[in-house]
Amino acid sequence: MNKEQFWRIVDDVRSSADPRDQEAILFALQEQLRKLPSAEIMEWQEIFQFYDDAAYCAELWAASGAMGAHCSDDGFMDFRSWLISQGRDVYMAALRDPESLADVDTEGQSLNFEQYAYAAPKAYAQRRAYEAGPLADVIREYINWASQYEQQVLDHLMEASPHEKDLSAGVANAFLRGYLARKYDLYEDSQRITPNSELLDSLMEDIPEKRDFDPNWTLEDLPRIFPRLCQKYEAQMVTWSAKGPLPAKAVERNSPPRADCPTADAVRRRVGTLTADEETILAAIILRYAPESPEQAMELLDHVSDYTILKGVNCYESLGRYFLAHETSVPEELYEYMNLDALGCRYEDEHPGVFVGNDYVQYPSQTQTMSMKMK
Repeated sequence: MNKEQFWRIVDDVRSSADPRDQEAILFALQEQLRKLPSAEIMEWQEIFQFYDDAAYCAELWAASGAMGAHCSDDGFMDFRSWLISQGRDVYMAALRDPESLADVDTEGQSLNFEQYAYAAPKAYAQRRAYEAGPLADVIREYINWASQYEQQVLDHLMEASPHEKDLSAGVANAFLRGYLARKYDLYEDSQRITPNSELLDSLMEDIPEKRDFDPNWTLEDLPRIFPRLCQKYEAQMVTWSAKGPLPAKAVERNSPPRADCPTADAVRRRVGTLTADEETILAAIILRYAPESPEQAMELLDHVSDYTILKGVNCYESLGRYFLAHETSVPEELYEYMNLDALGCRYEDEHPGVFVGNDYVQYPSQTQTMSMKMK
């Protein structure tokens, strides 16, 4: 595996799926990686980790904040995964100049892509199982496992992922994700492998020298540092104003200063009184409606109390866990044998919302009820 092959896979996956559908992207990426020998999957992950580390810099961290991405430690990690998923041209341009991200079409996309970083370990576990012995052995392991757990899974698994064909595939996926992932751990196996120095040298050739950048940047600095990003993502920037003055929009020449607008001042004062949870809900509201004026933002602030925040629910898997824990009596020890991603997607269908940082914000609903009934 070399860097050209790495980026070819990233670009092929990106062009084959809707960039707004992260589940489809993950499915396509795992399908691509499963075709490779396990040693190459491990090298793909090694290259991914290198690029992830190379993007760990104060300048890109600030840019993620200017774009409205969740910029906590974990949020910036998920932002870097999203950045890599955009392909070589976007990634390299962002390393050279984060303002180049203002030219990237991100409409409808989440700028945090946590699960992208875990695609290779999942594909590795499955490939290692196939390589460890004859396919018949893998089938035999599956039969032994299924004889103990398949009926329990069938009883509780409501439906497979939209990208799986039937319920049986969902049961098989539980086997692959649970049993095999523990048996063939990419991170554990990689500790026994000497890093490929030639590969690392070739990767270093493309990485520009890091520019001087104040690591102690604040949110109020961002409009000055990244005027194009702040102008493009002004609505998302409103959500950060509770931590500092609301960044002013970069305005065209001869336009009246935005700070002189009385409504804008009212929005600043109002947002400054929000709690952390209300700020998260406001982020979801803005992602949903993308207000174009302070007046619209002010109207949205009146509906914060209509939304529900699910703390710590930051991906479809954890949303599936939330459903099982709060809507069913399924024992927790059975969760690992269930398609939690599929359950999370189904929950989202019934209770629409959006992931914001480490939480899930559920939109208001008039008559929504859960139709998923568990035996």
